[in-house]
Amino acid sequence: MLVLGVMSGSSLDGVDIALVNLSGQPIQWKLVQAHSLQFSEKLKNRLSTAHSQSVEELMETEHLFTQFLSEGINTFIETNNLEAQLIGVHGHTLWHQPRLSRSWQLLNGGMLAELCRCSVVCDFRNQDMALGGQGAPMAILADKDLFGGYDYYLNLGGIANLSTYTYGQIAYDLCPCNQLLNYYAQELGYAYDDKGQKAQSGNTAEALMQFLLNDPYLSQKPPKSLDNGHSRNLITEINNRFELSTEDKLRTIVEYISEVIASAQLEPQRRLLVTGGGAYNSFLMDRLNMHLASKEVSIVIPEKNLIDNKEAILIAYAAYLRYLGQPNFISSATGASANVIGGALYTCADA
Repeated sequence: MLVLGVMSGSSLDGVDIALVNLSGQPIQWKLVQAHSLQFSEKLKNRLSTAHSQSVEELMETEHLFTQFLSEGINTFIETNNLEAQLIGVHGHTLWHQPRLSRSWQLLNGGMLAELCRCSVVCDFRNQDMALGGQGAPMAILADKDLFGGYDYYLNLGGIANLSTYTYGQIAYDLCPCNQLLNYYAQELGYAYDDKGQKAQSGNTAEALMQFLLNDPYLSQKPPKSLDNGHSRNLITEINNRFELSTEDKLRTIVEYISEVIASAQLEPQRRLLVTGGGAYNSFLMDRLNMHLASKEVSIVIPEKNLIDNKEAILIAYAAYLRYLGQPNFISSATGASANVIGGALYTCADA
């Protein structure tokens, strides 16, 4: 089955779309083609301020975002003479609140199904959360079924998350990542800190480092997950409390991310697959290697297609399982009372 996975990251660096051919048991898959959609500045600004918009403004933002996705998907399909039988869309995360059993991803799924003339699966997380789960991270099932061969899987997106199935099915958010790094890179006039060069030019500020490491979230036991508001709150506190150069803030945040990852219970002499935009941050990778040296954990950075599209492939697989009526959330990883089939399915009229 040809399934298009669409992933909008919390770091607002664009939307990844991946057409995946999925079939069989055990699952066989092939990445057919992938593409990245870039936000206009207007839409990027609307999405970045969505959490503070009125209901009417928020509805307009969702409408614009859905139109943007439909145009990008249709152009991708038509330009490359492709076909999709199902579309899985994560949507843009507005709020994620496990205590309220609610994760809100902006998207008008019915509208997208009609504009693309294709069935759409979206709103993946809420079924798991209704049963007491975190609704996140979603990656562990795809890590086991599609990307086997590693002991641990680290995704460095807007939020860093870790999963493993080798020692029990465990997956959780570690800490904010590119949400913080991109914010301070943008203070310097860059979309992101290319290869971590700006961070490398700074110095670690011990007071800021201790503030970040004292975050109560870090001491919570998995399963656990982070809301985007956590990063916004951290940025506000950093800016209010610390008079530092932006380069020093970037350097300290790199050290913080590296230390948090290294402090996870990674067993020695294991293989760690790293994907997401942070895999391109050479300085972050160097610092992570340094922090993991004593454990002799080997960092594996895959080919570009997998770095860029692993999460879009995951969404395609989650949508495929939902379409088949098979579980796509694992309760032992999320904390839910049972495995669930997550996602709302919208079929378009006359399709």
